[in-house]
Amino acid sequence: PSSPGKSSSPVITSMPVLSQMTPAPVTPNAPVTAAVTKTLSPVLNNFETVSPIASGEGLSPSPTLVDTAIRDNEDGTQVGVGPSTVSSPMPTGLSDQQLTEVPTGKPSATCNLSPQDRATKIIEVATSISDIAEFSVSSSPRSQALEWILNEDEAFLCPKDPSLVQRYIMAVLYFATNGDAWLSCSQYGNTSCPKKRFLSSYSECYWGGLECDNTGSLLKINIDNNGARGSIPEEIGSLSHLFELDMDSNDLTGEIPSTIGQLSGLVYLDLDDNHLRGTIPEELYDLTLLRSIDLDTNMLTGTISTWIGRLSSLLIVQLDYNLMSGFIPTQVEELPKLTYFTIVGNAFQGSIPDELCDMKVQIFGSCSICEINDCCTECA
Repeated sequence: PSSPGKSSSPVITSMPVLSQMTPAPVTPNAPVTAAVTKTLSPVLNNFETVSPIASGEGLSPSPTLVDTAIRDNEDGTQVGVGPSTVSSPMPTGLSDQQLTEVPTGKPSATCNLSPQDRATKIIEVATSISDIAEFSVSSSPRSQALEWILNEDEAFLCPKDPSLVQRYIMAVLYFATNGDAWLSCSQYGNTSCPKKRFLSSYSECYWGGLECDNTGSLLKINIDNNGARGSIPEEIGSLSHLFELDMDSNDLTGEIPSTIGQLSGLVYLDLDDNHLRGTIPEELYDLTLLRSIDLDTNMLTGTISTWIGRLSSLLIVQLDYNLMSGFIPTQVEELPKLTYFTIVGNAFQGSIPDELCDMKVQIFGSCSICEINDCCTECA
């Protein structure tokens, strides 16, 4: 195949600062920028005092067993995911029987909270995921996402809704990558979309390029070749069930966030053909379930870490056409499943390690490091 790396296929306890103050009233249509500024100003000055997540308060990462993941319809009925477990080692997709494909209207009750209390609690959730300083800038992707969740999202989620965290993060991703200019599935109707549009009232599980498992937790992000322009938000690391992250062939800039190392279930990472800079974060080498790392055709620098030997499930490594240097670590011999290793178009030194040459691996590298006869499948 032309691209072997492609896959086919804390929430805060009562914050002392917030609980001891009377935040500015927030109505469903009030601009959130002013509300955030007034509500969070003491926190912005003392954000080191924010408490870590405590179980039983607000939201927690989606567990394997989900008691309820529901949304309210306009008629007051509820639809969603009932109790279910994932027993297969390969995550399964969400079926129509498990999540009804209907838009969610605003419920008649407002989460049994005043608009002010709902806003305050949702702000607490958002500031537990994102850098709190980001909310002091009204045009930041985090402020835009929070504004949308509070005042524009027709799903009108409650603070304890199990999908609030991932819905907020997908809104951050949308604004961080200039979603309004995407080639497909932007929130506006002037682009094509094979599924539901981003920021629509439908469950985010049905937004174009997204897929959830049978608990309603986000499983795959596949937004490749879509004109996405901007950076990958660090909040992506809070998607604890993510199995595949595919955003190749876009105009992504910045660095690969180190929070990607929190995605312990990640199997496929495909970010090739972008403009990513910096080094491969060391945290990435903690993802022991990774099978494919496809980062070619970027502007990545640095070396291949000796920690690559930890990735015992790795099948494919594509790092060609970057600005990487150094020596190929001998720890690649500790990758028993490796089948494809391509590093053409970098500035690596030395030669391909003997250990790698002895493995049944297709190797593509610069001729200067393919010194051993018959080691590289092809050199350039």
